[in-house]
Amino acid sequence: KESVRMGEIIEYGSERLPAGPAVDSSDDIIVVEGRADVLNLLRCGIKNVIAVEGTSVPKTIIELSKKKIVTVFTDGDRGGELILKELLQVCDVDFVARAPPGKEVEELSKKEIMKYSFVFICQQGELEIKSMLLAASLKENLKCDYELVAAIPQPESRWGKISATSEKLLKQLGVKKVFIENQIDLNYPIGNKISCLGIETDADKIIFLDSDILCVNEFNPENFLINSFNAKPADLPTFKNWKPVYNLFNLDLPTERFISTTSKEKMYPYFNAGMIAVDNKKEFSEQWIECCKKIDESKNILNKRPWLDQIGLPIVLKKLNWDYGVLDERFNFLAHQKKMPEEIPFLCHYHFPHIISEEKRLLYI
Repeated sequence: KESVRMGEIIEYGSERLPAGPAVDSSDDIIVVEGRADVLNLLRCGIKNVIAVEGTSVPKTIIELSKKKIVTVFTDGDRGGELILKELLQVCDVDFVARAPPGKEVEELSKKEIMKYSFVFICQQGELEIKSMLLAASLKENLKCDYELVAAIPQPESRWGKISATSEKLLKQLGVKKVFIENQIDLNYPIGNKISCLGIETDADKIIFLDSDILCVNEFNPENFLINSFNAKPADLPTFKNWKPVYNLFNLDLPTERFISTTSKEKMYPYFNAGMIAVDNKKEFSEQWIECCKKIDESKNILNKRPWLDQIGLPIVLKKLNWDYGVLDERFNFLAHQKKMPEEIPFLCHYHFPHIISEEKRLLYI
């Protein structure tokens, strides 16, 4: 494996800087200190990385920073601090990541340098504004290696076009844009959400967030999102006709029961789909789309919309035999239903703009 990774390292630019093979093809790059850091990130599957190789910032990196989203990833020591300071002075830096105090990037394990992709819908109208607030709150509070991705539904004839002002703000916030298409039904807008889990990214995990969420507390996913799939139970058992759903896929009804977070009722496994964190594997997105289509087409399953996305999730997990983590309300707190607790949650689902103005901890964000 080491020899394979060694073969992937290239020399980039006039200064022949050590780099991964995806620096040109990727919209974003990770700038590290030296060759050993590049090699370690390549071992972890991260290929859009390039090294400064010295105390002065090369012209190549300055030029790259003008046209790409840049994350600077330095050692957790005095040397890393000095290089970071130099880069901030001469480059257009979007994000900063540091190794833990006293550690170097070249010695970090894959778990310590996991990358997360936070993706949300950015669509003309109210979601356009809400997505900007979400992006700003994530940039303020995330404490990990991450990228922000605005998923823009296509075609524009159905979903509209975001404004030039929003385009400019996305760039200022360092948000990457991707275009998605609804694979379920253009008359089922929630289907756009399902397509978000299939975006192209080199991140280890993809975290989908409804656009009307705010990140209101410092958040490092590494400490919590440890399963292949992670989500909070549904607030209410809005769908109960599970037998024909499991029969449709020749699956046994599960023996496990969840407790709905608002009504406190027992129910079959049923998740709130406003915040979902999954391993970056195409099979999940493909299976979710396929399951939702099949459920939608079945005449034996009634009252499935608008809950189609939620109904499909436990079926996908059972088909793939994925492990899952059941999150608590800190990861998707319903501020429109409950008063904010003393212990501030990580992610707050406010739903309606007036909720922000009524809660000072949301208004601050």
